[in-house]
Amino acid sequence: PIYDFTDPNHRRTIRADSGHVEMSSDGRDLIMTLAHGFTTEMNRPEPLRLQRVFFKTSRVRVRGIGNANIAFNNIQTSGRVPVDPLWMDSLELSRGPNANIFGLGNASGTVNILPASANLTRETTSVEFRTDNYGSTRESLDFNRPLIRGKLALRGSYVHQEDEFVRKPAFSRTNRYNAMLTFKPTK
Repeated sequence: PIYDFTDPNHRRTIRADSGHVEMSSDGRDLIMTLAHGFTTEMNRPEPLRLQRVFFKTSRVRVRGIGNANIAFNNIQTSGRVPVDPLWMDSLELSRGPNANIFGLGNASGTVNILPASANLTRETTSVEFRTDNYGSTRESLDFNRPLIRGKLALRGSYVHQEDEFVRKPAFSRTNRYNAMLTFKPTK
């Protein structure tokens, strides 16, 4: 989920199945293109009233972010290492005064990527296949299995991605494997 805290009277949460993040051409704005999700908005004066809007594609522009700090699990990174959506459970955006208080303290804000982890209580499986008009493909598998419910869980993911471009023979081929184990012996 993406949490929007920019308006103190409205709390907005955006959830999407997939998407990608990029900087605008002038390097001042962060642009997120999200696919297959929904936005939930709560009005603070009326907290029991929620509004939910579903979307197929949505673009979210965070203006004036400049070169925001990029953090992975609250640890600053260079932002040059690509982060696959399967590696993350959620994304936190901090801007304005809240960004200065947050650990890395930058007025342009911080984009904190919360890493995926094995869930101790929920069994899930996700299979995905995508293609585009250049012939690029992406296949992914993500699964989570509680081995001992509430104590031990395993999560694994696999991605095979082939990116094709207009200029031939340019291409990119990526294989990613990821395994996570969560162990919680006591409550």
